[in-house]
Amino acid sequence: MKKIIILMWMCIPLITYGAPASISLDGYFDDWADKPGTELSYPWNNPGQAHTVKWYVGDTDLYLYIQMGTKGGQNIGYYQIYYYVDNGNRKQLALAPDNPSGGRVAIIDTNGGYNFLTTDGYVIRGSNSDGKTSDKAEFRIPLSTFEKDANNQMFTLSLEFPNLGSQSLSFQAGSTYAYMGILISAAAAGLGMFIYKRKRNKLQ
Repeated sequence: MKKIIILMWMCIPLITYGAPASISLDGYFDDWADKPGTELSYPWNNPGQAHTVKWYVGDTDLYLYIQMGTKGGQNIGYYQIYYYVDNGNRKQLALAPDNPSGGRVAIIDTNGGYNFLTTDGYVIRGSNSDGKTSDKAEFRIPLSTFEKDANNQMFTLSLEFPNLGSQSLSFQAGSTYAYMGILISAAAAGLGMFIYKRKRNKLQ
C-alpha cells in the first residue's frame, strides 16, 4: 500500500503559478504606493513639473503608472513610448487616453502598423497647474510584446517617454516560471523515487 501511495504521489502533476498581479486597473491607484518609480523631466522644467513613472512586472504583463507634474499645465495625451529589448533596436508604442475627460487608456503597437495591444487602462484628470492635482494613468503592456525580441526568457527592458523627460528607465523583465515548474517537478519526482527505493531496501 505504501508503494502505491508513493508512486501515486510521484504521478500527481505539479502546477506552479507566477506571482499574481498586485495591480488592478481600476482608476484608484492605491496599489502603486509601494512600486518602484522614477521622475522624468527636462532640464528647463520648473519645480512641480517633474512627472512620475512607476512599473510592475507581472506574470504576463508589464504594468505602468504615470502621474503628471502638478504645475506647468501638461496633461496626459497621445504620447510615444520608446522601448529597447536587450539593448537592441528602438521600437515604439503609443499611449492613447480618452480625451479630454477621464476614461480608458489604450496601448497601440505602431511598429509598421497600428495594432491595439490593450484597451483596459485608466486615466483620471487633474488640474496639472494648481500645484495639487494632476493627471494619472495606469495601463498594461503584454510581455509578449517584448519577448519576441529577447535573447533569453529574462531580458533587459529600457523605456523612454520623450513627451515627459530626457531620462530612461531600465529593469529586468520576463518570466522564469516555466523553467521553475520543470525543475520543481523533476526534484519532486527524484525525491519520490529516493523514498521509494529506501522503503524497498528496508523491506528486502
